[in-house]
Amino acid sequence: MALGSANKMNVYKCPHTDRKHYAKNMCNNCYHKLGRDKKATKCPHNDRLNYAKGKCQNCYLNDYHKVKRRMRRESMKQEYESETDRRISMETSITENTKELERKNSLPIYSGAT
Repeated sequence: MALGSANKMNVYKCPHTDRKHYAKNMCNNCYHKLGRDKKATKCPHNDRLNYAKGKCQNCYLNDYHKVKRRMRRESMKQEYESETDRRISMETSITENTKELERKNSLPIYSGAT
C-alpha cells in the first residue's frame, strides 16, 4: 500500500495524556465521543453510532436492562416457590405430628353406664 492511500482515518488528539489508553490513541471518554464511526445496524436508529452488538446506546441499554429484570424476576419467583414449598412441608409435618399426638393421648370415652 502506497503512502497517502485512500485508507485514511480521522486522527483525533486526545488531550488527556494522564489517563489510561483505551483505543485509537485516546482515553475512554474521547474514544466514545470522537473515535467511533460505524453506525448502528441492528436497531431502527440507523443514524446513531454503534454502541454494542450492532445497536445504538439507547437500544442496547434497554435490551440489557430488560434481560436483567427478567433474570431477577425469575430468581425471585424461584425463591418464592421454594419458600412456599418449605412452608407447606412444615405445615404438613406439624399437622401430622399433631394428629399422631392426639391419637397417642386419646383416652377411652367413659359412657358412665356400668
